[in-house]
Amino acid sequence: MNAGYPKQLRLTDAKDFKQVFAGAKRIAGPHLVLLYRCNNLDFSRLGLAISKKHLKTAVKRNCAKRL
Repeated sequence: MNAGYPKQLRLTDAKDFKQVFAGAKRIAGPHLVLLYRCNNLDFSRLGLAISKKHLKTAVKRNCAKRL
């Protein structure tokens, strides 16, 4: 049993993240900001971006993304 998230369903390139940040709609809550944008694919894709403001080291940010 594989509990991972398939690479096809993830945003992996800086170009993909730039497109989302440039034309995104936004929903903000007290602990999370969700940016989303429609795509022309038959499936949704997910990308996580955690700022240094919240988790200082890359190790902690990567650990949070894996969880």
